[in-house]
Amino acid sequence: MFTMKKSLLLLFFLGTINLSLCQDETNAEEERRDEEVAKMEEI
Repeated sequence: MFTMKKSLLLLFFLGTINLSLCQDETNAEEERRDEEVAKMEEI
């Protein structure tokens, strides 16, 4: 029972970390796109 709780906690934390990393990557891509659009509008 104890090992099952431990592994579930581990999976939860790994999932949370993975989700936050994906969110950061998405935000970075959106910023890059916004910069490209701004450059295109200047031209």
